[in-house]
Amino acid sequence: MSVQLHPDNIRNLIMQGAVFIAILLSWIQLSQGGCKTVCHFYASNYITTTFHPEHVQPSLCEFLIIGYGYVVNSENPRIAMHERVADFLSRISSYKKENPNLKVLLEVRSSRWSFEETFYKMLSSASSRVKFADSAKKFVLDNKFDGINIREETVDRLFKNFKTEFLSLMQLVAARIKAERNLYLFASLVDTNKVHELDVNNDIQGLCRLADMVIVETSYFYLDPGEKHGRTSRLYSKSETDTKSVDYVTKLVLSRGCPKEKLVISVSTGVWCYQNLGKDRKGEEEYLRWAVVSYDKLCPFLNTGVKVQRLSDNGPYVMGEKLDYLNPVFDGDFIYYYEDDISLKAKIDYAKQKGLAGIMFWDIWYDDFKGSCNRGKFPFLNLIHRECS
Repeated sequence: MSVQLHPDNIRNLIMQGAVFIAILLSWIQLSQGGCKTVCHFYASNYITTTFHPEHVQPSLCEFLIIGYGYVVNSENPRIAMHERVADFLSRISSYKKENPNLKVLLEVRSSRWSFEETFYKMLSSASSRVKFADSAKKFVLDNKFDGINIREETVDRLFKNFKTEFLSLMQLVAARIKAERNLYLFASLVDTNKVHELDVNNDIQGLCRLADMVIVETSYFYLDPGEKHGRTSRLYSKSETDTKSVDYVTKLVLSRGCPKEKLVISVSTGVWCYQNLGKDRKGEEEYLRWAVVSYDKLCPFLNTGVKVQRLSDNGPYVMGEKLDYLNPVFDGDFIYYYEDDISLKAKIDYAKQKGLAGIMFWDIWYDDFKGSCNRGKFPFLNLIHRECS
């Protein structure tokens, strides 16, 4: 007995086979060399008043992710870019001239800084998902990007079918992006502060199968209730029940079937500033987080010889006076948690020992990009690049 396939089914089988082959070839290409340096920054951020296109050092990056793009019109969806991205977009050709192997991706967020329903309305419609995938490919090619990183970031999901619909969207985008030679699709896992929601909201194995790289956002964890100050990106957990560490989240994602060769952990050199408000009614020290500043704002204070103390994961912190950079209204003593060569190298070594795909530096303007600390420009990005080479 012969079996006849409908032409639509034949086309679907051919497309699925093509996607599988493209994913396999892309995985082979990415897995060669290991420990990729992924640079990330938001062109949209206020700090772009001092961080300009000429500050980017393409030679230190294998992938450069620029934020951000977002979805407009849920019925006929397309990607729009934040207006400041254009300043960097015009420099892509010069970046690639300096580093011919550089790949530049646009980060596409599910919303801008406040919650918007456009992305989720698009997601809930099968026809809109197809339209978005088509427009995403056209957008990438028209703007000469090498791909996109899709960052779905709303923690409290409003749509019960989000998990399956988001995977469906990724399948459609992957089919189109990977039909083109040397285009990349990344995805970000952002539920790391509520790890029990990672499985609820994400088909981790499915995302890892479709994406060339999956970025686990380990550069920032919320403090536990009752903690008044602390290190926001610990390498290891403080206890068996502590889920807010690079190690815990990495092991969880790997245990869900994500290939280690596709997994990227993120780091940041932002300095977390906590002001000592004095004692509360119980006689305990009270602290308030005022700001996150770039490393170059802290180094003059470090150069005074202040005592550097370390946590069990080698994470450094210092205590002392208010930084000159902070608003004059702030008063009293501060605690500053940050990264240095020792703590950052520990995370790089961890990624290498685990055989992970690499390190994403979020965001590169938190580094000393002007060389104000007398260690040259981008001392931490240079460290990552050097250790991963």
